[in-house]
Amino acid sequence: MYLLLPIIVTSILLIIMSFFSTCLIAIHKRVHSLISMLTGVIILSIFVTPVTKSFGMLGTVHIFSISLGLIIFLQILFLFKSIFLHNNDYGY
Repeated sequence: MYLLLPIIVTSILLIIMSFFSTCLIAIHKRVHSLISMLTGVIILSIFVTPVTKSFGMLGTVHIFSISLGLIIFLQILFLFKSIFLHNNDYGY
């Protein structure tokens, strides 16, 4: 029961990450999507073992949420740069 709320928060973060990933793909920024995903995967891969040893299953959920938060942050940065700063590859 103690994992219910963190799992719900992680699920919401996963939905948000999927939305922003879809937005990046739709505007042909697949490399930016890949960079943000790889950053999250690297952070998760580095810290999942020590956090799991220290905090158990709750630590795993928390580090996954942190990596999703980092992915979302990077995706928002890339979207803001691409859309609002008009830095696209089409020349207009």
